[in-house]
Formats: sequence, C-alpha cells, structure tokens
Amino acid sequence: MSPSSLVNNHEPRNPALFFCVEGLMMISKVGELCAYCAAIDFEPMRLPTFQSLQALINGKDLLEKPGFSYDRQRNVIQHSRPGLGRDQTLGRQSRVDSSAANCPLCRATSDLVRTSGLYTTHQEFFESDPECSLSIYCDPVDGPAIEIPLGLNFKLSSAATLLVFLGRISLTWNAPLTAVTKQPSLTLFDCFQTLDPVGDELLSDSESGERQRGLFSGRERPAIIDPYLPRRWLTTCLEDHKDTCPLHRSEDRRASTFRLIDTSTRAVVEFTNHRLGDVQYAALSYVWGNGHKTTLRRGTLTQLQLMNSLRVAGPQTVLDAIKFTSDMKVRYLWVDAFCIIQDDDDDKAAQLQLMAEIYQSALFTIVAAAGNDAQAGLPGVCISSEPLQQKVRVKKEENPDMGSLWLIQTLAPRDNMGDYAWSTRGWILQEKVLSRRVLTFTDKQLLWRCQQCKKWEEINTEADHSELPCSLRYRANGGHSPDIDPVTEPSLLHMGQGETTASPWQTLSSLISDFARRNLTVQGDAHDAFSAILKEYTNQTGVQFLWGLPADARFELALCWHYTTKPSELDPHAGKPLQRRQELTTLPSTSLQQRVPFPSWSWLGWRGPIDMPDLEYTQVLVSPRSEEIENPIVAYVLKNTPPRLVKTSTLTPDSSIQPTKKDSKESVVTLDMVMAEIPDLTFTRLSTIPDDQLLFFWTETARFFLSPPPNQFDRGRSVFNEKGEYCGDVGPLPGAEIATSENQHAEFIAVRRFTYICLVLQVERRDGIAYRVNMGQIDAQAWRRSRPRRELIALG
Repeated sequence: MSPSSLVNNHEPRNPALFFCVEGLMMISKVGELCAYCAAIDFEPMRLPTFQSLQALINGKDLLEKPGFSYDRQRNVIQHSRPGLGRDQTLGRQSRVDSSAANCPLCRATSDLVRTSGLYTTHQEFFESDPECSLSIYCDPVDGPAIEIPLGLNFKLSSAATLLVFLGRISLTWNAPLTAVTKQPSLTLFDCFQTLDPVGDELLSDSESGERQRGLFSGRERPAIIDPYLPRRWLTTCLEDHKDTCPLHRSEDRRASTFRLIDTSTRAVVEFTNHRLGDVQYAALSYVWGNGHKTTLRRGTLTQLQLMNSLRVAGPQTVLDAIKFTSDMKVRYLWVDAFCIIQDDDDDKAAQLQLMAEIYQSALFTIVAAAGNDAQAGLPGVCISSEPLQQKVRVKKEENPDMGSLWLIQTLAPRDNMGDYAWSTRGWILQEKVLSRRVLTFTDKQLLWRCQQCKKWEEINTEADHSELPCSLRYRANGGHSPDIDPVTEPSLLHMGQGETTASPWQTLSSLISDFARRNLTVQGDAHDAFSAILKEYTNQTGVQFLWGLPADARFELALCWHYTTKPSELDPHAGKPLQRRQELTTLPSTSLQQRVPFPSWSWLGWRGPIDMPDLEYTQVLVSPRSEEIENPIVAYVLKNTPPRLVKTSTLTPDSSIQPTKKDSKESVVTLDMVMAEIPDLTFTRLSTIPDDQLLFFWTETARFFLSPPPNQFDRGRSVFNEKGEYCGDVGPLPGAEIATSENQHAEFIAVRRFTYICLVLQVERRDGIAYRVNMGQIDAQAWRRSRPRRELIALG
C-alpha cells in the first residue's frame, strides 16, 4: 500500500514509526538502539520549549536547568551543549543494514540511502561497503543560531539574548582505502532534526501541546497540505509585519488592461483602467516546459472568460494553484499564460512593462519549484507530498525535566549534487525576487518567505519568538552559510536594508551572475526576462540601464564583466565557455520598432558563468598594489531618429556617482569623427542601425598571440607577444574556437589601465565594427612594449 493511498482512503494513522522500503509503507514498533547508535550523545539536539523561554522572559532563573548556560561577557544565554560536529562511526554500511531489523536509527539510515537516490546514482560506491558516520552540528560555526531577545524582565540583565542552535544530523560515507571508486566519500546533509514528545507520547497540535514543543522543533508534514498553516503564516505577516512587509507603491500603478483568473468562477476576467491594489490576488511562478498546451490567445479569449472554462482545461500546476489560492481565501490569481495574450506582441509588451508591479502588488506569489514542466502540479494540493518522514526515539525519559528525545527525518536530505529545475529557468528569477511574500512548493514541503522571516512546513515556527530570520539560509549543498538561498532568498523590495549586508550593487552583480547561468527556451527573451529587475533598480536608485549595464559613471567599469573562474561542483556551466546569444530580441524595440540583436558588449548577449566587477565604486581593484592610472575610455552610444551620439554616463541625470577623473578633450566623440575615422560607417548606414547597439570610444589597440587551451578541462588561454614571452591570460573562448590547436593572432582593446595590469577586450572586426569575443588581463609593461595604437572604436 502506498503512502498516498493511506491518505486517500482516510485510514487512521498509527502512532508507531513509519518507514519506507522501496516504495512500501511499513510500520515498526519503537526498538532499542544498537550499541553504535546508543553510544552517541544526542543531548545537544534538545531544544528549549516555549514555556521555558517564557519563564526566562518573565524573570525566572532557569539557568541551573540542564541545557542552559550564561555567557556574562556577551550577555548571552545559550541553550544546548554545543556539538563539535565530529564524525561518530556507525560502522560499515553492511553492519547498518543488518542492524536495521532491530535498531530504528540504523533502519532510518539504511532506508535513507535508497529514498534519497544515493544508492541509485552511486551503486558502485555502496557496493564497496563504505564506512558510515554520523555528525551532529549544534554550534555557531557549523550550524545556524537564532537570536531571541529576552526583553527587560530577565533578572541577570535588562537585555539578554537567547541563542538557540538548530541542531542537524548529517551522514557521511567513506569508501575503503582498497576500493576503486569514482569518489572517496559521499555526504547527506541535514538528514534528521529534533521532534519533541511529552513523556513517551508525541505532542499534539493543540495550544497546550504547542507551548510544550521545542522552539524550531521538527514536525511531521501531512501528505496533503492543511491550508490552515499557510493561512496562519499569511495572517501573521499581515497583522504583525506591517513595518517590514508594507503595501508597495506599485499598488497605485494603473493598467489599461489587466486580467486575472477568478478562482470562484474558474474563468479569466478582464479589468480596464485598473489600479493594481484595488483587488487582492496571488501570482504564480512556474516552469512552462513542454506541458503547456492551453494558453490565452486572441482566438481563445472569449472562451476562457466563460464560467468553469478553467475547471479542467489547463496544466495541472495552474489548476492546483487555482485550488490553493481559493483555499487561502483569495479570489483572484495571476498566471502569465492566461493573463497575457500570447500571440499579441502589443499586449505582451504592455504587460511586460507591468511585470515588476504585478509581482510586487500580489498578496503572495506561489512558486512551483517541483517538477520540470507545467504538468507537475503542486505537491500536497491534489497529489500527496512524498515521502513520509521517519521518526526515531534516541533517548528515553529520565526525569520530568529531561523527557524522551526523538528525531524526525528532515524533508531536505540531499547530496551535494542536487538542485531545483525551477531555479535554473531565466524568467523565474525576477518573479521570485520581486515578490513581497512567497509560498514555495518543493517536492517535499511548503516554504514561506516574506520580508521579515521564513517558515518551513517541517519546522515549528508558529509560537511566539520562533520566527526564522531571512538571514538564515541554506547552501545549495545542504549546509548553512550566508550565501543566497536558491529557493527562499529575500526580495529586492528592501535592498540594502535589514539583516543582509550586501549593497544594492553587490546584489545586482549576484543576480546577473545567477541569471546568465539560467536557461531560456527562447534566447531572444533574455532582456525581457530581466527587465523587471532593472526597472526596480531604476525605481530605487534612479539609475537608468543600457542593455543591463548601469548608464552612469559605472558604465565603463560594467563593461569589464568577465568569465568567472570560481569552481562550483553545483554549477552545470562551471568550466564551460560563454555562449553568444545569436537570436534577435523576441519583441520589437527601439525607435525603429524592430527585433534587434543583443550587443556583444552586454552580458545579456551571452550565457554561462559570468561575474560582474564591484559596481559599488567606479574604480576596480585588481591587486592591493595596483592603482588605476586613468579612465582609458569614455563611451558614447548611438541613438537614432535622428542619428546622434550620447555619452552613456549622462543617461542617468543627477547621478550620485561621478567619474573618478574628468574627461579629456581627446575622449570626445562626434558623428563627424566616426565617419572620418571609420569610413565603413556612413551616415546612411548609421541611420539604419537601431538605438543603443553601437558604442563609440577612443582607446588603445594591440595584437598578441593566444596559446591553444592546455586541455579539454582548462579552456583558458595564455597571451604571448611576438617573442613568445608570456604577457597575460584570457578566459575560455566561445563556440568552436575552443578546439583550435594552433596559436591564434588576436586583437585587443584596452578598457581599464592600472599600474601593473591592463584589462582588455579581445575583439573581431566586421565591416568597421568591433565585436567582443573575450575578456582578459595583460601585463601593463607588456602592453606598452607592444606599441599600441590609439584609435576610435565602434563596439557592436
């Protein structure tokens, strides 16, 4: 019998342990731990209860109770003995498997090898019978700590803070030294967390039971989501987070035409001259994939406005989102496929202009992170979430103050190769980071994120003082760190505020790097899929953007975006060259109202592992000893109808960032200069080139040789002069150029010059226009010895 059939048949749940073996639901009585598991000290996993926290707030001295310690110097009360995070052996995997018949923790460990998919993907490794070890992380170095202010009544201090360490258990397998395997070890992070009982009985969900639960303790997630929980999260946010999650200014934006799905009639409704804040609605963020057969088109608009037209028509994810929105007591839902006319470019353009405001004004955004297409559905809405979690008692009750201790399997045990398909799609990024509140459906649980906190279905965070701050994030490999969480990272609505230390420009650099790695079904959508983020940056900073680069004094520095060499086993693009987007923009643009190519000088014209320079400052630091000696280029952009040149730094009026040095007379560019210096660019030809495609600037150019790539894995190239002397490096070349085995003669133009280093672009010229091919660094003395020429460059 499957777990879903238990739920669908409404059979009573047995209070004994559940565990899955190869897809079967089985029941086991609580057993005794084996000698290996019984030797482990699980006490650091114990969490404070709401009652004990309330006693501290009320001034009662519980510091003599087990598990509490007071650091007078830091004025901090610490709960739980810090675990050292050291590995504690469980023996060979064969021993764990044989012990599974009697020991519940060995059984849970053995089962996890299969349910996590580790055995399937690493069968050869497990056939070597690796050594299994368990690690408990309960300290501020290896695990996250939640800070809870205790208020003014605590008798040791007027402002003490309680640190609660969220203990997690990870499992590691090490292959025998004599075994021949592709990798020596495997790790599953965050496999188990604390589940609190009263005596030997698991806690109920009653108010009294909630008060006795450990703060942030684990809980069993139902196969079908109880909408009461996300409704409670939303109500708490609306009532208690008015300062951090307020109404957004976008709610005052008016749309000439705005469509929503009415969840009560299951039909598309159309509003005219609509103020976005006039009705409450949810928005859906999901992957289309190949599962979207029905969409709003000019020929289906009338049909989709009929009552019940979306009761069965449409992909499963959309149907589930309609049901969930209705369960949340919200009437309307915005879904791009049914609220934008997909075969009408004018309607698309108008709605894309509203994209930032649509997600910002939504009461919450539903994120469908599970599955690869629109037919995947929302786990826990109409189809059950799996697998069910295992529970293990690791310590019996010894006295009234120290009850029994239980563990429950977390809903995110993963190896260090996992990722969500949803987090790899280009359009999804702006939908996620522009939303005030996000409810994310993963394949295992429901997650919440607003501007103040995050909540997980598997963790008790509903009691007072038990909110998880937005600064608590998971690394993609399952550990904890301040890195951006791919699922629940904070939005852009309060950039540079709150607990994050990243500046708005550092955040933008991270978003650009993230987006450049993502997939787009239609590559021509690249600008549109990032435009709402750029629009929000303009709203918050006043800075205009030119093909994704800030059009102020930062522009020339932003041209120095480059291939990243940061290693990442999680990044499918790591080690691969950048790929040029050859497609035209999907929608017509510019004053000529035509589809245009992506400029080679913009990062939007490429996809792959891209890094941006630090845009917080107008100067870039390449080494502690290297100072910038001049601004080598001052860029002008071609505008059309009529043709004219505009300095890029003036596109943002009243910019707070000024150039580090004044422009020299030699840096000025005019149309007459262009036509005199580049004969191929006649006035007639310039009149046919769309806005913002060509940059013009004076700079130095030189030619060097590139070595062949050393091997198929290291595709970067070294730069040499005519004498064969090493001068610098460039990143991997795009496309078929990787395979060349001969030295390549290449042209470079200087974009930034320093005392010791010159930042250069490798370019190719066609019909008088230079196109970016690569980015590199060349030794400043080698650059000077190459006798560079100063000339006017047209960069397309």
